[in-house]
Formats: sequence, structure tokens, C-alpha cells
Amino acid sequence: MARRVSGDGAFHLGRVSNCALTWCPYWVPASFTAGTQGASASSPRASTGRPAPAPPWFWAPWTSSTPEFRTSSSLWSGASARHPTEAFGIHWDDHDTVIFQLEGAKRWNLYRATCTDPLRLDVEAPQKPEGPPLAEVVLQPGDMLYVPRGWWHAVAATQGRSLHLTCGLTPATGHHLLVWLAGQLLHSPTLRANVPTVAGPAERTAYAEQLRKEVFEALHPHVVSEFAASLDARDPGHPAPSLPYIGDVPADPGLTLALTTARAALEGADEAVVLRAAGHEWELHTSVRPALEALVSGARLTFGDLAERSGLTVEQVAALATELVSKDAAAVSHSR
Repeated sequence: MARRVSGDGAFHLGRVSNCALTWCPYWVPASFTAGTQGASASSPRASTGRPAPAPPWFWAPWTSSTPEFRTSSSLWSGASARHPTEAFGIHWDDHDTVIFQLEGAKRWNLYRATCTDPLRLDVEAPQKPEGPPLAEVVLQPGDMLYVPRGWWHAVAATQGRSLHLTCGLTPATGHHLLVWLAGQLLHSPTLRANVPTVAGPAERTAYAEQLRKEVFEALHPHVVSEFAASLDARDPGHPAPSLPYIGDVPADPGLTLALTTARAALEGADEAVVLRAAGHEWELHTSVRPALEALVSGARLTFGDLAERSGLTVEQVAALATELVSKDAAAVSHSR
């Protein structure tokens, strides 16, 4: 179904149910309200003369605070001049984009991708599409447009001043996985040794075979899950100042602690638990697990609540908060 997010000129979020998101661009007009949940491709309820939206269903907000999305989001805002000039010409992006039209109108000419999964630093540049665009969409305030990675597009304002917001969803590719895997293997004497570039054929072959063996063993069935967990642990989260506490956090039971990232992970259950968040790792006593589980789930807890759940003193909770805040993994605020 569609969901209203704000008042007049509201954005509406939706999902494509009959085509893969990696292949189909789609748009959801502001006029498509929650009351149109029964609409389908054969009976769209959109403005006359405008493209019909794909069958919608709920799509949660795509920010780094939403655990379902393992890609990070970048936000850009831009304003076009009065003249309908395509500022960047026809181009493509190496990530999916979601566009929200805020003010004025903007014309989007969309062309299919000419290269599968293009990269910004690629072996060869994708060829420009030939012929007319596959679709032309004019976004009005409140409209949303999704453009998949690699799809060519050209954008221009059509009615004077125009402003839109673009969310870029940066993917993690196989190249990123292999770079990460090389880092995981840095303890290996084979990877640390000099490559035998000036040695004989036999020594080169032996080195390559040993390297192949170690990389093959590292590419076990759970390597993708481990890579995803690593991405989550390194997610920096949202900047959240803990003013005026820029040093030691006071032992005030009324202060509230919350993690700055929804990607934190908690492991271990016996004598110790390991918290990974914002690119850092802490090993803590298992007694604090109930409190950490609540924080990892997104809860905002007072120092008093954390002390009661974990059996720690408020002073110990304040010390933990000081450590997490110093690494930008958490923020402290006054309870409301």
C-alpha cells in the first residue's frame, strides 16, 4: 500500500511488486494517497496524461537507520535555473537513486542501462544510448522517482525555479568484498611476503598455488554474511552531538543514552559480550547484555534504566557512555 508521509504535497513511498527494482525505474505521484491501495497496473489512479505508477506496496524509509538496507545513503539538494537546460547532460550513476521533488517541476528523460552493473572506475565506459528516451517524466512537488543503477537520465527544470532532493544508495559489490577479504588475510605470511616477481617459474608457481589455496579457504559459504556484518560494524551512524558533554559524562541517572547507528551488532553469551558499532569493538561483561540489547534495538534509555537492567552502578554506566560517546557510537541527551 502507499503511505502518506507529510501533509500537503506529501511524499508517498511504494514498492514495485511486478518487476525487479534493479531493472525497473518507477515513480509515485503525490496524488497517489493511502486511499489508492487497491490500484493496479490496469486501473491506476494517477493524474490524466501522466505515466501510471507501478503497483505499489509499502517501502520503509531508506536511511542508514533502517536495518533492512545494507547500503548507505547520501543526500544532495540542488536548484535549477529558469532555463530548461540539462545541467549534467545525459549521464548515469553507479548507485541507485531516489528523487523527491520539493519545489517547482523537473523533466526526467530516462534511458535503459547500456552496461550491466557499471562501476565508476570500470574497465570501459558504457556506450551512450541511441534513440529517444524510454520514458519522460515530469515531477511535480511531492513526486518521488526511483532510478536504478546504470540507467541513463537527463534532467532539466521546466517551470522556472526547481528544487529536488536525491538520495544515493551506494551498493557493496564483489570488488568491495574481495578488498575486505584481502584485509582479513593480512595475518597470512603468504600475503605479507614479497611477491616473487624476480624468482624462477617454479617459485612463482608455488607462491600462486599457496595464495590460491588460502583465498579459496577464505571464500567459505558464510563469507558474505561476515562481510555484511563487517559493513554494519563499520557504519558510522548519524552525527549526534552530546553537548555539553564533550569529555567525561556525569553519573546522572536522568541522562539518556542512545546509539547513533542502527547497524550495531552484539555477540557472545557466556562470560563476555562483544559490541561492534561505528567501526569499534568493545568486550564487556555478560551482565550488561540486557541493556546493550535494548540499545542495539534502537531504544533510548536513561542511565538509571541501564543500571537497573544490567546491575551496574550509575557511575559505571556513565563510564560506558563516556567510552561510546568518545568513539561517536552513542549520544547523550537529557530525558524528555
